[in-house]
Amino acid sequence: MIVTEGKVVSEDHSHETKSWTFEEAISATRFGLFNILLLAVTAVWFTSSLAQTTMPGLILPVAQCDLELDLDRKGWVTSMVFFGMIFGASIWGILGDIYGRRIIITGGLFLLGLINFLYGFSSSYYMLVTLNFFGGIVASGPVAAYPIFVSEFHGVQYRARIVIFICTFISAGAIIVTALALLILTKTISFTIGSMEFHSWQVFFWACSTFGFLGGFLAMMLPESPKFLMSQGRNEEALKVFQLIYRLNTRKSSDSYSINNLKNESQSNNVVHSSELAGEMGENNAPKNPSTPSTIFRKAFAQFQPLFKPLYMKNCLLAGFIEFFMLFGTNTMRSWMPQMFALLSTADSSTESDLCESLTPKTGQSLGRIFANESSDKVCEVLNDSSIYVNSIIVQSVGVVAVLIAVYLVTFIGNKIILIGVNMIAGLATLLIYFAPNSVIIVVFYSLSVGLGMGAQASYVSIVSNLVPTAIRFTVMSISVILGRLGSMVGNLVFPSLLKLGCWQPFGVMAFAYLVTAVLCCFLPKTTKKPLQ
Repeated sequence: MIVTEGKVVSEDHSHETKSWTFEEAISATRFGLFNILLLAVTAVWFTSSLAQTTMPGLILPVAQCDLELDLDRKGWVTSMVFFGMIFGASIWGILGDIYGRRIIITGGLFLLGLINFLYGFSSSYYMLVTLNFFGGIVASGPVAAYPIFVSEFHGVQYRARIVIFICTFISAGAIIVTALALLILTKTISFTIGSMEFHSWQVFFWACSTFGFLGGFLAMMLPESPKFLMSQGRNEEALKVFQLIYRLNTRKSSDSYSINNLKNESQSNNVVHSSELAGEMGENNAPKNPSTPSTIFRKAFAQFQPLFKPLYMKNCLLAGFIEFFMLFGTNTMRSWMPQMFALLSTADSSTESDLCESLTPKTGQSLGRIFANESSDKVCEVLNDSSIYVNSIIVQSVGVVAVLIAVYLVTFIGNKIILIGVNMIAGLATLLIYFAPNSVIIVVFYSLSVGLGMGAQASYVSIVSNLVPTAIRFTVMSISVILGRLGSMVGNLVFPSLLKLGCWQPFGVMAFAYLVTAVLCCFLPKTTKKPLQ
């Protein structure tokens, strides 16, 4: 013990001997400029990813003549991106847990920008759906990484609210993309380059590609997640990230950051991480090349091993089925939303009758034939009325409001109750669309259906990101994404068939999916205010 002028000063060296946990280290960085910049960048990322799943539905009314789209083809156009996500999600998830979140986000966004640029050169239905498939493969990685990456830069005090808040960017990104569609798709654009003719929907694809390139560039400016670095035993790198965050948030020198020794968390999750596998010894006692196929395969297999533990298996399956039914309803309703509003723009909004009667009396055709833009004279009609996109923006705006309300309520009632409540209300609203007497009421119920569905997705992301340890979090999130996109794909393929059966069937099935989601959410554990594993 050292005594100076009667005072004990040996405590001044306590920071040098104590090992600090992630939660303690991130809390010491405080909340400030870095967090705000991270949120701003995340908004660009979500806009890029939402463009991938929003664009196909937006171009249907305008491109249906150029691409010769019937009802079934429209279903494949809207669903193929989700089909690609199913193939890509597990691959991205394994790579994200092995090599980090930042590289997945950066590389994925640049590739996404390139794919969206190539969309603009689509000259046929088959070319478009093929590009949609590869676009889905690319998009599945970054979109699963965003909430994980952001959550691992915040302490338990802010994490639940922040993860829910960034999900406002899901709706906000869709609003930005739809507003861009309002500016471009409502214009008559036609020009020729060589032997190829281009139209407004192809220009729209080119405009959306800028989000991917911008997002990739911004991701390059950010550090890797400190939680991921600590889980990999890279504490020195993690400490430098903490110091960077502290310096930006407090405007003080990194030397004044009170923490200089981090706890070794690489063994705490009982998960084999990349640094361990990369350190395996080969011939002559030299480390094996961590980039060889055999080593990568062992890393991938090691990521799945912990999932067979009963608790993690239960949580993983539960999260996956919730995501399946929730996106079965939300993404199907959202993808077909522009087509629905295109019909409403040609219907008599003053008709005081239910939905089917308000849409069909002018032609006497079935609802399925109207959706397919099929008529007895075989004349294809381009539907580019501005109300299609204005109504879509209204619906997406409800999603932003729903998430903001969830941000406020989460600390009072928790994510779980929010998730159950909004899915029940969204299911009821979906069913009531069938009984809506006019276009105004249809827009109201549609807003509740899709808007609250997207709000539910925000609460879900906040919960699922804390169900398993960091070392396998990306893998579990990606498995959830696989099942969620499977639900989206099935929903978009089933919806045209339901339209052919009648009017109440599509809305009844979508409402049932929401209600099943609410029931499954009752079995989720409470994760609000829990430290990251």
